[in-house]
Amino acid sequence: MILQMLLPVNWPPVTWERPVEPVRWNRSEMLRRACVPLRSGDLQKVEGLLNAGGRHAAGDAACLNLLGVVAEARGRIRAARRFYGRSMRAEATFGPAEQNLRRLYELKALGRTTCPVAVGDPETDLWLARLTGPSRRHS
Repeated sequence: MILQMLLPVNWPPVTWERPVEPVRWNRSEMLRRACVPLRSGDLQKVEGLLNAGGRHAAGDAACLNLLGVVAEARGRIRAARRFYGRSMRAEATFGPAEQNLRRLYELKALGRTTCPVAVGDPETDLWLARLTGPSRRHS
């Protein structure tokens, strides 16, 4: 009785929508979609796309590596090193994360490196290699 008094008389009918099918995780599609804004410098969009991957992205070597690239581009070298390490733990044979860790080590130990930033997408890797060339110490 009290509940009927609290509810409005013209309460709209409840409609249930069919649940949206979960998006299948596809590493190559994620890389393709995230590398386009990366090449244009839209780091926030790259992070948004990677974070939208949820638990799949959190354990995927390519996603963790890309988050490291974004952190490094923002000057957060320690965070980048952690992401690259997590990427290698997720998939020990993932070459781009290993190359990025090697590059950071060379920059710290030698002050220079010939290793370009590696993403894992061939087109973006070539673009980054041409863009950066040999790197100098991070400031």
